[in-house]
Amino acid sequence: MSLVSSPGILPFFLCIIAAFFFLTSVRANAQETPPEKTFKFSLAAVAKTPTGGRSQIIPLSDDMALQAGSLIKFYLELESEGFLYLFHEGSRGELVRLFPQDSQPGAVLKYTEIYIPEANNWIELDSTSGKETFHLLVSAVRLYQLESLYSQHANFKETSDRYRSSKAILDEIQSLKRPTLKGQAERPIRLAGKLRGNSFDGSITPSEFRSIASKITVKGTYAKSVTIDHR
Repeated sequence: MSLVSSPGILPFFLCIIAAFFFLTSVRANAQETPPEKTFKFSLAAVAKTPTGGRSQIIPLSDDMALQAGSLIKFYLELESEGFLYLFHEGSRGELVRLFPQDSQPGAVLKYTEIYIPEANNWIELDSTSGKETFHLLVSAVRLYQLESLYSQHANFKETSDRYRSSKAILDEIQSLKRPTLKGQAERPIRLAGKLRGNSFDGSITPSEFRSIASKITVKGTYAKSVTIDHR
């Protein structure tokens, strides 16, 4: 008696074959998904504040108060190739990506010094007071979902659409936050080490940025937010 002529055996064998291909597919997908990569990078962020005709350079930290006219700058250097994203959330809820600019993917080569803004430029706080937040993400892999959300966000014109879009981006950033390798939860961070204090022209050299930078080791994606009180 052939298999084809038996109504009970054929469905049984079809189920066996389907189960085999399903398990093979699961194993293949598991093998294609690489484990989260541990990587290292250096990070520093400073604020330059006008004080009595002189400029004081201080480490940028969570919940610090800054006056209008204060300047902010970020420095990063990755020890392996990775991806970098920096967003600014204004006091009125507006969201702007500071790095990368335009539609670039944010890829960073290893041992490349990144300054945001680049060269001698600084981020200057205007006269609009309120809470402002910088969202920094450094990842061993490209964050396609985050890039896609911001690409859509940049095309929205209506205030209501941009508000919903901003919330979706911030929710995605929040989902990427995780404990550090030592199991410590998210907490206020200090984004630079010891600084030289006051300077007449408020300048800070690349070598000084390198000397004050914090050394960070992370697995997968590093996502941190720093909020300042803009007065």
